[in-house]
Amino acid sequence: MSSADSSEQGRKHFWRDFFDAHAPIYMENNFTRGTLAEVDFLVQELGLRHGARILDVGCGAGRHSVELARRGFRLTSLDLSGGQLRQAVAAAESAGVRPDWVRADATRFSFRPTHDAAICLCEGALGLLDHGEDPVEHDLAIFRNIRSALVPEAPFILTALNGYRTIRQITPD
Repeated sequence: MSSADSSEQGRKHFWRDFFDAHAPIYMENNFTRGTLAEVDFLVQELGLRHGARILDVGCGAGRHSVELARRGFRLTSLDLSGGQLRQAVAAAESAGVRPDWVRADATRFSFRPTHDAAICLCEGALGLLDHGEDPVEHDLAIFRNIRSALVPEAPFILTALNGYRTIRQITPD
């Protein structure tokens, strides 16, 4: 493989490689300290009965999935990064819960419509483009996959970066 080929290959899997490398220290990020309050919010907003099935797209180290499972929900938790999923499995074992862990690209998964709700939090999938990906088609594929996994009228909660905030940080006006 030529160096150009290897460079292209590295850019093609930038986010997977990034999150694999970051996995061992992910839970040291300050934002992870809000997990319990975030899950309190999710439980209230989703309004689901005990035992409901939740799809967690871009679950990362499993912090939301593990806590939701501890509260009696059944989780299918999907992530691109094997490193993050290894952290998630360890956290689940420590908590005594067993979400269904799935390693897959959020633009390319397929589940039957059996989930009562879905979450996609902390930039776990949306907007994480690899080299050459179309940004609109990327996120639309994720939305289509999530929709196909949900029962009719199922709620979906996501978080997204505020592009205006970023622009304001890097421009003088």
